[in-house]
Amino acid sequence: MRVVRKIVIIMMMGLLITIPIHAWSVPSDYTQPIFELRGSWVSTVSNLDFEKQTSIEQYKQNYIKVLNTLQSFHMNAVFFQVRPTNDAFYQSSLNPWSRFLTGAEGTNPGWDPLAWMVEVTHERGMEFHAWLNPYRVSLDVFSRTVNEYLTGIYGDNRDHYYQVYMDTFYTPELQAALGAMNALNFAKRNPDLLIQGGVRILLNPGLEEVRNFIYDTIHEIITNYEVDGIHFDDYFYNDVSLDSDKALFMTQTEASTYDVTNHKNWRRANVDALIEGIHNRIVTFNEGKTHKVQFGISPAGGWAPAISETCSANGYGMEEGMERFPCNGYSSYHDLFADTRKWVKEEWIDYILPQNYYELGRYHEEITDWWNRTVEGTSVKLYMGLGPFKFNEYSYLQENEYINQLRFDEQYENVSGYVLFSYRNLLYPNSTKMINSNNYIKSYWTRTSLLPSLLEESTELPTNPSNVVASRRNQKVEITFNASPTNAGYAVYRTEYQEPITMNESNIYHLIPNTQDNITYFDTIENDERVTYYIKPISKAGVMGDEYVRVDLVEPFVNQIPTIKSFHISSSEVYAVGNTIHLEGEVEDLDEDDLEVELFYAFDGDRYRTSIMVELAFNQFSVDFKIPNNVSNEAHFKIEVRDATDTTIELSKTFYVVKSDVGFLERQLYYVVQELSKTFNSILTFGE
Repeated sequence: MRVVRKIVIIMMMGLLITIPIHAWSVPSDYTQPIFELRGSWVSTVSNLDFEKQTSIEQYKQNYIKVLNTLQSFHMNAVFFQVRPTNDAFYQSSLNPWSRFLTGAEGTNPGWDPLAWMVEVTHERGMEFHAWLNPYRVSLDVFSRTVNEYLTGIYGDNRDHYYQVYMDTFYTPELQAALGAMNALNFAKRNPDLLIQGGVRILLNPGLEEVRNFIYDTIHEIITNYEVDGIHFDDYFYNDVSLDSDKALFMTQTEASTYDVTNHKNWRRANVDALIEGIHNRIVTFNEGKTHKVQFGISPAGGWAPAISETCSANGYGMEEGMERFPCNGYSSYHDLFADTRKWVKEEWIDYILPQNYYELGRYHEEITDWWNRTVEGTSVKLYMGLGPFKFNEYSYLQENEYINQLRFDEQYENVSGYVLFSYRNLLYPNSTKMINSNNYIKSYWTRTSLLPSLLEESTELPTNPSNVVASRRNQKVEITFNASPTNAGYAVYRTEYQEPITMNESNIYHLIPNTQDNITYFDTIENDERVTYYIKPISKAGVMGDEYVRVDLVEPFVNQIPTIKSFHISSSEVYAVGNTIHLEGEVEDLDEDDLEVELFYAFDGDRYRTSIMVELAFNQFSVDFKIPNNVSNEAHFKIEVRDATDTTIELSKTFYVVKSDVGFLERQLYYVVQELSKTFNSILTFGE
């Protein structure tokens, strides 16, 4: 019994050492900020979030679905992976077309997806961040890692067996992988510039030729595409054994004896050089331009643990490290050789986006608190990466975990936004918890915030909009005004006519970014509704003005019913199953409302079994319809034309549908016989 008690006491002491004991509190209230970035990562590697292209139209529809999904969460930024494995989702002279785009590396998709994606993203007032993996060349290609092979081998023998590994496994497996790559691939053209990272191929971060290639890749993107950001995740020295670049370290530093600490610091200096070099090039590129490219990085949540009784400076403990973060926790400084704190302090990046995927009560609070203090006094913006995908890994997570994280993080002044990993979990939540979690987030994000990139140091006061004009349309209101260049945006408040309103942050109805000289704002409104809008300017320093412009909408709107000017189908009276019928027509709406046109097909009276939405071009339509496998004596079409309020309906003539093996003359004869039969039956009925 005494032995058992001793074991229990020892275990309890261990728990006291390893479990954070700081008491954090989660606020009960949440207020949406005026400025906040909200986005999602869209992973193309292994087609995790985005399918291969089967057609240009299919690709476009999938990306439109991305934008629609993100906007349903009132997000305002897309982080799209354009270079997953040393390849490209864009037209490039440096990197081959990605196999995750077309199915085979180097295969041209027939268009430039990135140019179109950036354009349609900007049309929605959203930012497009081009997500690149700077060093990763491949996914899993090696049969084992270096460290696995060298387990238990030390001293001079280790160098010998490392060479054996290189000759026996690395070289032949690398050659096989390179052989499958496109001729344009930088890795295939430069096999001596590569290094093994786990079971994957990486570009060697220690080589200047690699850095120059990455610089050129980024320059190509920002020169040819109006992306809002160049974005890296946490792929730096991922799982790279110290054996793999020991010789290079010794050569470059001209060291006479090997020192492991100097080796690790040399690695960090290599990544520092890349980050600083990208920063300098983007700063130069942005000079004199209105649209400025941001440079941001999303590292592992932990930078490094702080020095403590259980984490010494001789081990992993670091000055200025993260308090209460586990000494052996995964960190960018120790595990990836990426000194992300230095990049913030040197202001080499515009934003830091730590992957804070830990849950509350397990280091999420420590990470948020530390990064909030780290960016203090710098120009670097802090966004938090949240991980709803964790519902797939941890059954104990509660469905309110992520709104609790939002409430906790919101209390920190420097937390300026959130990015969720990943898009698939928003589009296809695969559990009740994930569905409810998504709905909770939507209940918190009820309007779209202004992007933090609109902010800048400025002493200019906000200025009211000018030339404000409001007009009603069917179920809509349109407000136009001239914007002021001193503003970052405008807060819109809405209330019932002559009802009082308190114009504070929590009552903001909508936010309008100041992205153009002339702004048009639309809102949904009932035709007989009487409302008042107040428009308040917000300065580039983030200050909301005291003055506002008031817009009253009192008179009701009388809707004009849409009309069908013409509706025609092919002239034949008899069709065979599988035949194609051509339909065309023209519609009109005197209010110039957006119209929906839907065609319905019936073969058994008024039971409409099939319908298709029809696209309009200048209010005209032309469409072909394939007849389903049902014979009929009274087939016909119905057309519905709808605006936001009213629907107009018209029926086509009826026609016969016969079996598909009947020829044209036989079909016409069938029509004559059927019409004569109808006439004869009418005469008999009349005679009775």
